[in-house]
Amino acid sequence: MNYVSPHSYGDAYISGTNYPEAISLSQYNEELASHKTFLRESFAEEHKNLLKQQPAEYRRRLEEYVAEGMAKHVESLKKQYLRQAKRFIMAKNYTHTLNGVKSKPGIRMYSTDTLGWSDFKYQVTDDIRIQLGTNFGYGSASYFRLCMRYKGIDILPYSFVVKYYFAERRDIIRFTRMYNVAHDSWDVAFNFVEEAANTAAEDSEAFVQKYIIDEIHQMMYGLEKVLKDPHAYADKLAKKACLSTGYHYLTVRNMNSEEKSRYGAYPEEMSMVIKAEKITGALDFIENLTELSGTLPEICASIDRIKEMSQEILPDVLDAINKLVSEIANLQEKKAKIERSLELLQAKAAPHVKRIDIIWELRKKKDENASRGSVVDDYKTKHPEYATLATAHRGCRTQASIRTRR
Repeated sequence: MNYVSPHSYGDAYISGTNYPEAISLSQYNEELASHKTFLRESFAEEHKNLLKQQPAEYRRRLEEYVAEGMAKHVESLKKQYLRQAKRFIMAKNYTHTLNGVKSKPGIRMYSTDTLGWSDFKYQVTDDIRIQLGTNFGYGSASYFRLCMRYKGIDILPYSFVVKYYFAERRDIIRFTRMYNVAHDSWDVAFNFVEEAANTAAEDSEAFVQKYIIDEIHQMMYGLEKVLKDPHAYADKLAKKACLSTGYHYLTVRNMNSEEKSRYGAYPEEMSMVIKAEKITGALDFIENLTELSGTLPEICASIDRIKEMSQEILPDVLDAINKLVSEIANLQEKKAKIERSLELLQAKAAPHVKRIDIIWELRKKKDENASRGSVVDDYKTKHPEYATLATAHRGCRTQASIRTRR
């Protein structure tokens, strides 16, 4: 079953829940016998001298070691099965409860502990539809977002770049609210929906002012700040990187540890990236604003200002792109030179490496635990010219690695 608990929503590599595997008595006994053999062999390998010098003491300590090891192993097997059984029971109870909640017509919304991508849509009132999107179990790429649609128009003033680092993939998502990836955020999200729905039912003008016009004003305020001083804005994000924000929603975006590191190395480029992302998100929202302007003409000024901002930033973006293209070309040229140097060093070191391998093979025949590292260290002492080559090779590889990451 696709179930997160008892893990944190923001954990990575969470497995699904399955019925705990039961083994037969014969399989269980085979497992115990195999582990007992392992314990005896491990003890014998470690206490060869004791067996030769004090056989009686060896047997006594062996039996104690095996008895203690088997007791721990049996207890470990029990706990492992119990953990699997508990998680399966929790998942089954959760699924049963969730299905029961879904079947009740009076329930408009419900929380979920589902692993992976989930997308829930709720028609809260005739005018308001809520969409909750989560992708629990993806580590730093996990998110918890809420989107609100009013009279068929998405109220999505913000955007967020989700980066799946190991998969080397990115996704841009839109949201009205973005919450911390935590179980308690469900209460915050539900409270937001409840307040919005009640306000819309009691006073539609107040709803429009608070959840549409004020949201747009807040977005415009953020845009003006980041365009006026992107460095100050990025510095603010960097200081809060990787820190818990409580359960307040994110108005623009946060900054993870990798981005913070990149900002420290490339403050100019990263400031421009943040500025461009902010404007891009606002431009994507113009279509929604245009639809809203038919009934809310006061937001036409915001539409015009977003267009002005995009024109203002365009020369800076083009200039930054040109600089990056030039820097990349220079780095690629330097990297090619380093790689050629590496090839020359490897060719000079090849005869030494061959002799090291021969010495290592001979030494392993005398001592199977002999390490190649010790052979290399001895060889460097006797052949300083190889030590010089190895140091130069290591330096070139380090430079190549740094330039590749850049």
